[in-house]
Amino acid sequence: MLREPFKQAVKAYYLRQSGKVLPYGMGCAWLGREELNDRNIRQDTAVLLNAYRNGYRFFDTSMNYGESEVIVGHFLQKVPRDAVFLATKSAYIPEDASSKAAAELVQASLQDSLRRLRTPRIDLFQLHEIVTLSNILDQNGVVQVLNEAKRQGLIRYAGVTTRFVELLKDAARSGEFDSVQSYGRYNPVDQSATALYAVADCLGVGTINAGPLAGFFTGANPRDMQFPYFNERRERQRSAAIQLYDQCQTWGVSMRALALQFPLRNPHIDLTLTGPANSEQVASGLASLLDELDPVTWDRWEAWKDMNIGPSAYDGCE
Repeated sequence: MLREPFKQAVKAYYLRQSGKVLPYGMGCAWLGREELNDRNIRQDTAVLLNAYRNGYRFFDTSMNYGESEVIVGHFLQKVPRDAVFLATKSAYIPEDASSKAAAELVQASLQDSLRRLRTPRIDLFQLHEIVTLSNILDQNGVVQVLNEAKRQGLIRYAGVTTRFVELLKDAARSGEFDSVQSYGRYNPVDQSATALYAVADCLGVGTINAGPLAGFFTGANPRDMQFPYFNERRERQRSAAIQLYDQCQTWGVSMRALALQFPLRNPHIDLTLTGPANSEQVASGLASLLDELDPVTWDRWEAWKDMNIGPSAYDGCE
């Protein structure tokens, strides 16, 4: 029997809330960040159960997010396994690792993730924050490990996630992956992943947009927000976010609602992930997604974007 493409399978796990079906899932990066004790496990597991009760069915984690996989593993014991779509990610693959070493690393991290998640299978297993494909696509390397894991039923789909959109385009074109996931590259002030999502979609590769709030669109004034690091790109984003915050104040619109609903306007995006750290953020995120924005708001945003950022450079297939 032919396996259903990721792009089709994921639709059954979209967020369902208040009669709406939204292509959203929950990122779990901010869970499992505290000391792993009974109290913290119960507290973070409760966040996931709250999200589940409110309609979330796609949950994305990583062995690189502290003890997030352990928390998700506890959550999975409390809900029907087939009712949720589970995504996680491999250990980081060093750029200078040989193809053999990279394959061994991915194999070991897959087994470790299955143990930590306490599940016999992972729905989407992604190579995390890769910086090159040269030690991944070689014959008898990482791709073979992923294909063998599919054959054994340990994973359903294999994907790639990184901040480097050109690398993700190459991954999509390789024909070896079911999905590509970018982070913080598609929001009201930065649409640098526009071409990636269009190209991957045209190739039948699933597209996941993570980090729609990009740290700047939580609803707080970006002027007052502190971050552990800044680079030239982040400085540009912050400057534009401040301008947009002021505009949203003038328009009487929630910038958080604008940012969370923005990717819903792009038909090339199969799923967007937001990452609440507690149940209050789950609730506020849902409220922002359900907040009906007047169509004139998007007209105003388009005009603002064209004046301050410029039109999106790409929206077709290559």
